[in-house]
Amino acid sequence: MSEYNLLDLHPEIKLGPELQKLALQERLEEKRNKQKFKRCNKCGQIKSTKEFRFDSSAYLRPECKECEKKDRRTRDKLKKIYGKNPPPGYRCPICGKSDEELPVVDSKPHQTKWVIDHDHRTGEFRGHICRKCNEGLGVFFENIESLKNAILYLEKHNAKPITKFSGQIEYEPVTVEDPFDVFTAEDPNIGSG
Repeated sequence: MSEYNLLDLHPEIKLGPELQKLALQERLEEKRNKQKFKRCNKCGQIKSTKEFRFDSSAYLRPECKECEKKDRRTRDKLKKIYGKNPPPGYRCPICGKSDEELPVVDSKPHQTKWVIDHDHRTGEFRGHICRKCNEGLGVFFENIESLKNAILYLEKHNAKPITKFSGQIEYEPVTVEDPFDVFTAEDPNIGSG
């Protein structure tokens, strides 16, 4: 058993930064060796996991290194043409927030509030959007049908979140004009009472 595996058995052991980095690298390589192949979500090819980079949370990136490199070059080119940040007074076209209203990313100082949004198939610039809205589009794989379904789901369940000071989220019903339009004839609760 190596000294790094002892960390799993004895979490109270504190290592210096160099040994912590070595321990993390060993764990990442262990993960990579368990999963030999992975499909790139950009090019669709099945490649060795050595062709994928680990992200900051120790997961293999969804795109291969080659596709990631192409995407980075596209973003860099668009930043030179359109600027890294939008003009003053600009608002995110999705959430409507201005630069002053957007949260600062303290844990990642290299990240900006704004991103260059582009069509990943064509490389065409679509505009500047805030980082959070960009992440939201990414979660839905920029799939319009999935986004529409998410909206329908939220509308169907007729609730809006309310965050209290305690940080807990509770839901308050939203009033609709015809509350019965959400019921179907097959609903067993209709007419009971």
